[in-house]
Amino acid sequence: LNVELDAADYVIERDRDLDITTSVTDLITNYATRADTARTALATDLAGIVDGEAIAGARTRLRTAITTKLAGAHYGSLRRALEDLANAATSAEELRTTLNDRLNAETNPSAATLAKLEEDLYNRELKLAIAVSENSAEYDADDYPAELRRFVLLRAYTQARERYDAYLREVAKDAELGTESASLNLAGLLGELAQSVLQEDFDTYRNANDYTTKIAAQEGRYSVAEYVAEYLNDRRTGGAALPDGGAQLYTDIAQREYQRIQADASGAGGLEKLNESAYLAEFAEYLFLAKVKDHRTRTGYVVSGATEADRRAHYRASFEAMLDDASYTIAGKTLRQRLLSGDAIERYFEVAYADLVEGQPPLDQRLPDYLDALRIAGELNNAPKNAAAYLPAELTAMADYATADYRTEAASVNARYAQALARLESQAQYQEDIALGHIAPTTLGLYLSDSELDGVIERAGHASLDAASKLAIREELRGRTTSLYASTA
Repeated sequence: LNVELDAADYVIERDRDLDITTSVTDLITNYATRADTARTALATDLAGIVDGEAIAGARTRLRTAITTKLAGAHYGSLRRALEDLANAATSAEELRTTLNDRLNAETNPSAATLAKLEEDLYNRELKLAIAVSENSAEYDADDYPAELRRFVLLRAYTQARERYDAYLREVAKDAELGTESASLNLAGLLGELAQSVLQEDFDTYRNANDYTTKIAAQEGRYSVAEYVAEYLNDRRTGGAALPDGGAQLYTDIAQREYQRIQADASGAGGLEKLNESAYLAEFAEYLFLAKVKDHRTRTGYVVSGATEADRRAHYRASFEAMLDDASYTIAGKTLRQRLLSGDAIERYFEVAYADLVEGQPPLDQRLPDYLDALRIAGELNNAPKNAAAYLPAELTAMADYATADYRTEAASVNARYAQALARLESQAQYQEDIALGHIAPTTLGLYLSDSELDGVIERAGHASLDAASKLAIREELRGRTTSLYASTA
């Protein structure tokens, strides 16, 4: 058990030294001489510790030196070890001696160790960068080594476009065959790219399905939620298949309806002049309270009554007068006639009275919850976001982002990144081909021919890979074939 725990500790401690911020090359260069550079960096500070001086002061100076002079990621485990020794020392002499001994015991890694480590890092960093991007809501440059940031963004953009194009092909196929199988699934994409694709598709749907035509048909009962539900049903999607469950869709429609209401109010002479049943249901309370506030202002209403019951009764008289006030008659119907039922009138009285009790907060606070973030940010009147607005700024800053090839980008950084990417994507393509039945072991056994495996590599987008790399990937895939089918035999 101790051996296993020591091995686990070694991996953890080594990983402390391998946090790559710029490039693998920079990390390896620094890691190669870290023992020598650490000894040199702290030599003066350790020599300056005098026997008999107060341990607290000596420890503080040395901690500062360790933190500032051994700040690089490649010093991670060594820095922690030195700090632990400094904390444990009980005298200045012990502090100096134990840290000198620890530094003198540290050795630089061998050339063979560095070569193996470098190879491992190219594989690790590429896999990690892809995994992080596919599980992040938004792009954060600090999550990736500087040398991989352009690759990550280009790949994320390409993956999003390919996913959407595949969906549109399925839609066309459904139309041709009379089937209903296409499903918009944006899971596993960088969040902002998934949002961009979702907005593009939702805009297409909205342009072909005007929600305002359904409001009149349902006399104000049609809602934001219903419209979004119809879209999700049409695309056979929802929940985990969409970024943030598709929350942006509700905000999009609600913001558009808010802006339509403001434009209509400007033409009509105020929000109180609008028919609350002519807009999406979530705005009915907002528009009703606009009339309530207007009526209080026009009549100069002041709360009166010694008890709660007296105050409610006093306001009830004003509320009833408002329901029949000709100022709010629209298309020949008073507010009372538009509310129709006694239950609706009672509910709206409670809404109006609560507004009075709460000190008549600003009307915008009565907007649907979908608009809370925009309201708080003061962005209600901004143009609704289109697909491009969701793209990361770091991506759109690249003039060639729509046409650049992320595979070419990986190769331009380092050939080993390109090789690691080819292996990773060929393995994924292999799994997909097996699942879809595009390839299978021949009747002669588990052997897959070079041409079959080259087809996998080509479908993964790596037809131009060098011969040696293709050979290595073919052998890896053959090993997977043997393992897969042997385990199910």
